[in-house]
Amino acid sequence: MICAGLGVHSIFTINFDRTLAYINNNDINVITSCSKPKFVAHASLFRHATINNQMNSRIWYLHGDTESPSTIKLGVRSYGIYIRSLNTAFKAYRKYQKKESFSAKNYRAWCLSLRNLETSLLNWFWLGISSPIIFLGCSLPKEEWPLWWFLHQKSRHLIHYKKHGIENISYILININSENYWTSSLRKGILEAPAGVKILPCIGWEDGWNRFINSMKKI
Repeated sequence: MICAGLGVHSIFTINFDRTLAYINNNDINVITSCSKPKFVAHASLFRHATINNQMNSRIWYLHGDTESPSTIKLGVRSYGIYIRSLNTAFKAYRKYQKKESFSAKNYRAWCLSLRNLETSLLNWFWLGISSPIIFLGCSLPKEEWPLWWFLHQKSRHLIHYKKHGIENISYILININSENYWTSSLRKGILEAPAGVKILPCIGWEDGWNRFINSMKKI
């Protein structure tokens, strides 16, 4: 597990299978989280596998996973309902901020504290909206409405804290030499969207992965 081994706390995947979790069965302890969430939200928000490393890194299944077929979301109707669930999670997040006397001055400490929340409350949306994100090997097509909705809300939410030195740190690694139509479409979509995602250009995937791994080793 390259990312987990380099110290990434949370890994988001839009795949349904648990290939990442099963790369090394001796090092992975797969769990299903939050059977009884404390607020009404879609089960996919809580589905994750835990890795037995020093950080107890988690792999989050944004669209559900094959261990629980009922959590899998596909199609227009499912995505529409999913966005409604994300909105519920966003409202709960803001409510939790007020309850915990959140302030922009202690924003970074607040973000770190979220990682230690009990499993029944923690979900990928809360982690994603309060943490830096980098997309690797993900084409992020426009059809991924829930993800784009999430990125837009993240950008809108964090703009209020910019005067405190807090910015929306969301990146995506893109091969600028790729002739793939979808890559060109993605670059255009990112520039046009208000999601605040910044492009990290690379001249090839080998170059991109090497740069990412080397930068992670310095953290």
